[in-house]
Amino acid sequence: MSNNERVTQNIEAVDVKLTDKAPEIVQRIKEADYIGAISLLRALPKEPSSPEVGCFGRVFLADGVAYKVSYSHDASKHRQLISEAAYLQQLQGSNVIEYIQHFEACDLGTMWLFLEMKRADTTLAHIIDNKELTMEMSKNVLLGVLNGLARIHEKGLVHCDIKPNNIGIMLPFKGPDDVKLLDFGGVVSVNERPHTFSRDYAATDFFRVGALPQTDIFAVGILLQECLENALSSTKGYYQAFGMQRVILKACSFDADQRYISAKTMQAEISHEFSTIHPHTRFEPIDIVTFGMQETILAEMREEEERESAKCCIM
Repeated sequence: MSNNERVTQNIEAVDVKLTDKAPEIVQRIKEADYIGAISLLRALPKEPSSPEVGCFGRVFLADGVAYKVSYSHDASKHRQLISEAAYLQQLQGSNVIEYIQHFEACDLGTMWLFLEMKRADTTLAHIIDNKELTMEMSKNVLLGVLNGLARIHEKGLVHCDIKPNNIGIMLPFKGPDDVKLLDFGGVVSVNERPHTFSRDYAATDFFRVGALPQTDIFAVGILLQECLENALSSTKGYYQAFGMQRVILKACSFDADQRYISAKTMQAEISHEFSTIHPHTRFEPIDIVTFGMQETILAEMREEEERESAKCCIM
């Protein structure tokens, strides 16, 4: 099989619409023909809400490598994209996806970044969706995530976007070392205002206090609940996972000061609680108010007030 055939066969794109052009785009990137790659990217179907392809760019996967192609018309946003590559270089080590190299190119007033990384074999989101998560894997995934976060926090940084889609899994999965944190585009320094996050994993104090290590701790609490719900979904045992509920409640406390002081502290407690879980344990999820849920509640309250106001006007 020729190299071109091998590349074409092993390519897949995150967006299904890109499948036909993905091999050629990756080949141009490999050959350092960035302007040629950009020309092909510009020709791709455009998203209705964006003058360019997608929102911030696209990710292409080939031969064990991921190519993240991002772009911006704004110099400040371009610096944000470049910072992702810089953070990846700074944080290289266990539980952080391997950085290979990055390239910059400018074309027609748009600044482009080609970031090359080792690809993860799958993501935690995919494993959860396919109901393949076990208690042992849940424990190792969470320990790996917290180990990676400890490294990030030691550098005075906050990830800000911990969620199943941003947790890569290397196969065959053997333990915490096979967990890789992905997507460093939202990383900021401690106390800096976050510029990207996922509402369903964000605390309600996200914007009020700025990014803190406890910002990531909160997201891990949500993640722990998801993993337990998935891994224990078929368990009808007599035992209740009260210890795990306490961990989740502490990690997801309303006040950041009440959460775990560090990722290592939470890691030690999770490790202990997993060691005490009985095979016939069931898990009852806890209601946690996230940033997204708060937005929904406030919107519903405003709608109710508007309805009441309209009734008064009619009367």
